[in-house]
Amino acid sequence: MVCVRYTYVTAEKLGEYSYWGRLAWYYGGGYIQVLPNTSATLQQVLVQLQTDQWIDHGTRAVFIDFTTYNPNDNLFAVVRSGVKNFVFPVAVRTNLIQVLVCIRLVAA
Repeated sequence: MVCVRYTYVTAEKLGEYSYWGRLAWYYGGGYIQVLPNTSATLQQVLVQLQTDQWIDHGTRAVFIDFTTYNPNDNLFAVVRSGVKNFVFPVAVRTNLIQVLVCIRLVAA
């Protein structure tokens, strides 16, 4: 049973679009957990998610989205990593990585 603190958020509210995986459509909504950026706090959150049984037999997919910036090359990497369809004996892993260049506009 999922803890009551986790509530469903629609794709519209998240500003997400449908996503085609190898096995099915994922409609962009779901249960969201923002992960902290420090390792000690991240470990606490992950332990709490496991305690609350956040991932269970009804889970179809888990996605982790993050962005990282390389100031030396002025590049952003936008990453969506996922594990899908926990029903089969083997889960399907996917990664989508987009590299974006920042262009500095200079007014004349």
